[in-house]
Order: sequence, then structure tokens, then C-alpha cells
Amino acid sequence: MNRQRSSSLYNRKLAALAVILLALAVVFWMVMRYSRSHMIRLAELEFVRVQNLQQPSSPSPSLEHGIQAFHDGNYSSALISLGQHLQEHPDSYFGSFYSGLARIKSAPLQILGVTLAFDPEAVRLALRDMQNARKTAANPRQTANCLWFAARSHLMLWPAAGGAQSVAGNS
Repeated sequence: MNRQRSSSLYNRKLAALAVILLALAVVFWMVMRYSRSHMIRLAELEFVRVQNLQQPSSPSPSLEHGIQAFHDGNYSSALISLGQHLQEHPDSYFGSFYSGLARIKSAPLQILGVTLAFDPEAVRLALRDMQNARKTAANPRQTANCLWFAARSHLMLWPAAGGAQSVAGNS
């Protein structure tokens, strides 16, 4: 009887410990999500702006496919097509710009739909693409779009947003 009573007491203590650990895990997750969420929201790009962008007048087939794949949300296919276009036309504003956008859009590292961090290598490559696009921009609006998305991308590298290094460490 004592043995059964001590076993029951042990099981209750074990269950209580499991509940406490679960509650602590949930609280920890909520604190981490809250502390990162405001920086992640700042870093996630407002792609409504992309829909109002000027489109190229006579795009090559690879550029046209890359832009269409980007708008369809198929960022890996967009990067392949845009990479082909940039090999043929290295000074293409639209090729560099959309390549940068596709890299930015594929940078979030998510678990169950929650962005926890950003892939710093993808963000650095996106910044490189935005710099190339800015160099070949034909008008101030294109330059402003490059600067806008580059600035938002820099936030992804900030440690509070889950980036591996600070922006200053990436120069």
C-alpha cells in the first residue's frame, strides 16, 4: 500500500513538473516571439510597393519569366531565370532589382509560419543586387526603390531581427 501511495505521489510530482516545464516553455516562446516580432515586422518588406513598379518595356524571355515567377511566389525559379538574364545583360536594372527582391523574399527562416530569423547570406546577396540595380537605375524613382529595399534589408541583418551579425560587421 505504501509502495502504491509513493508511486502515485511520484507520478503526480512528475506530472506537475511536466506542466510547469510546459508553462515555462510557452512563456519563453511568447517572450522571444514578442521581442523579435517588432523588428521582424520592420524588416519584412512591404511588397505592395512592388506592384506599383515600372515594368521593363521590352524584356528578354528570361527576365519576363523571372519577373512572372517572382510575382507568382516561386522565388527559386525567379532567381534561376534572373541569373540567366544577368549573365547575358549584366547591367540590367530590372534583372538586378528583381533578383534582389527574390533573395529578400526567400531570406526569412520560418518554423510553423513564424519568422524567427533571416538568412544573412541571402540578405547580403540581395544587398549586392540592390547596389548593382542602383548603379544602373535610369531615373530617381528607380534609385529610390533600390534604396528603400536595401534599407529594409539592412534591418534583417540586425541581431534583434535574428540576423547573424550586425550591419556594421557586414561592411
